[in-house]
Amino acid sequence: MKELLLLLVLLFSACSDGPEPDTLNIKEDFKCSKDGVNAPEWVCGNVEHEDVEVAVGKAEYSKIGKSFTHKEATANGVEQVKKESQLYVKKKIRTFARMMDSELGQMADDIMQGMSKEIANLDKNDYKQIKEWQNPKNNDFFVLIAIQDKWLNREIKERLLIVYKSDSKIWKKFQELDGEDKLNDLFD
Repeated sequence: MKELLLLLVLLFSACSDGPEPDTLNIKEDFKCSKDGVNAPEWVCGNVEHEDVEVAVGKAEYSKIGKSFTHKEATANGVEQVKKESQLYVKKKIRTFARMMDSELGQMADDIMQGMSKEIANLDKNDYKQIKEWQNPKNNDFFVLIAIQDKWLNREIKERLLIVYKSDSKIWKKFQELDGEDKLNDLFD
């Protein structure tokens, strides 16, 4: 029995292809690579920024030229960051809805889906390219697109206030529950 157990242990340890977990080198074993070329970490989606929502846009190199490829990558990145923005808006509205009573919270929940799409589809000038990289092997183009959370927060706050102000009874209740203070705390 001991021999069988020893044989199994040796067999499993001999089949391991990768490094042992305690010997992983973060700088060497987790590098970003695209098509066999070392790339910036953000190209692989390994990016988190405080106070901004980010996404990577990519376009395969076009024979029309670099400018066209860059525009395609940027458009793809904007579409991706719109999705991230929608998730952010939904999360913030849900958080605010939970801070209010059931009636006011339900109002926020009811408009959340539409508001997140509306805000994400606003002016594309608010989406900014903050980095770019072109793969030297195949000329594919990558861009990192971002939008500031403070811009999204301002839009959410303004729209929520419009919704609550549209009904005097609801607005009065909103004020009694210190809704504006809660909005300011969450969105400033």
